[in-house]
Amino acid sequence: MTFAKWLELSSIDDARAAKLFARDRAHISKLRRGKVTPSYELMLLIRDKSDGAVTLDSWAPTRKLARAS
Repeated sequence: MTFAKWLELSSIDDARAAKLFARDRAHISKLRRGKVTPSYELMLLIRDKSDGAVTLDSWAPTRKLARAS
């Protein structure tokens, strides 16, 4: 599950998430919108605080592969 989806399902707004993860609200907003990637330390913290719902793999970029004709 993505960080954004977990925040939504958990009814956690950016201000509350900022306190939960000891980051500023702007950084949480960027994480939620996929504008920045968290440090490995923060990925682990998010995984732990979400009881594993937000996996490390959820931060991996997705690539669209073109099919050969």
